[in-house]
Amino acid sequence: MQEKTKPTIVLAGGTGFLGKHTATYFSQIGYHVVVLTRGENRYENAIDFVHWDAKTPDGWWYILEQTVAVFNFTGQSIQSVPTETNRHAILQSRIHSIKALTTAILRCQTPPSLFVQMSAVGYYGDTLNLCSEEAPMGKGFMAEVCDQWEKAFMVVKLPSTRKIIFRLGIVLAKDGGALPLLIRLTKSFLGASIGSGKQGISWIHINDLMQLLRCSLYKRMMEGVYTISAEPVSNETFMKVLRKVLNRPWVPAIPSFIASKAARWVLKTDPEILLTGCYAFSKRLTEEGCIIQFNELEGALNDLILH
Repeated sequence: MQEKTKPTIVLAGGTGFLGKHTATYFSQIGYHVVVLTRGENRYENAIDFVHWDAKTPDGWWYILEQTVAVFNFTGQSIQSVPTETNRHAILQSRIHSIKALTTAILRCQTPPSLFVQMSAVGYYGDTLNLCSEEAPMGKGFMAEVCDQWEKAFMVVKLPSTRKIIFRLGIVLAKDGGALPLLIRLTKSFLGASIGSGKQGISWIHINDLMQLLRCSLYKRMMEGVYTISAEPVSNETFMKVLRKVLNRPWVPAIPSFIASKAARWVLKTDPEILLTGCYAFSKRLTEEGCIIQFNELEGALNDLILH
């Protein structure tokens, strides 16, 4: 563990796609970054990695003393076959990590000033309505997971620590998440919309997410739930814009029953991910002066793919 000569942030689940981006970003702008990982303790690329089991605070809780913030990205991937076992693991992996981090914060004499928990726009369920933070919880497995996830985070009061929930849309980046697969399919003339194509896609450029995480540090009035999404579009529109950016022609939509079978047997994921969606937008970010640079999809895809 390196001596703390810079302000420190802690990333739980920091070895995944979003965690890696966040670790690199904050390290580059002058923070000491500590990543809680199930791997071994090590120091690599100016980042400290500290072992935890994502279930208990024992052996690492003191790392949180005098830190600036904790960002929690922990959770088993939702991109798995929808068995009862997988669904149980998806929920419990999130709740266990929240409880462990909360307990660790309560043990600190000088606790972190900020605790940010990642959730998802799946909270709003499958709907064609525009959804801001004020929208009610939707229906379906993802909505239930997000609801229980968020309740576990909010139930314990932390007197000296601000608490924020980021309900993330799909994070667009060229090196991870959903976009690389969509690019490969589209380049191969398979960039079709799915089902009716009307299901909403709420999305955010990776650079905007990093800026919003930084924003949460210094805007001390930020607290509670924030939807993290640029201007949402339909699945049909998303694929149309992606084809335009990649200079590929129109292709017919994939029927729902074929997409469902492909999700289960080829992609090994829940068909709900492909066939449902929502049109989420952030009312609160706008009200509090947080700027999303890439608010329109074509500009975001051009930046990520062509630059």
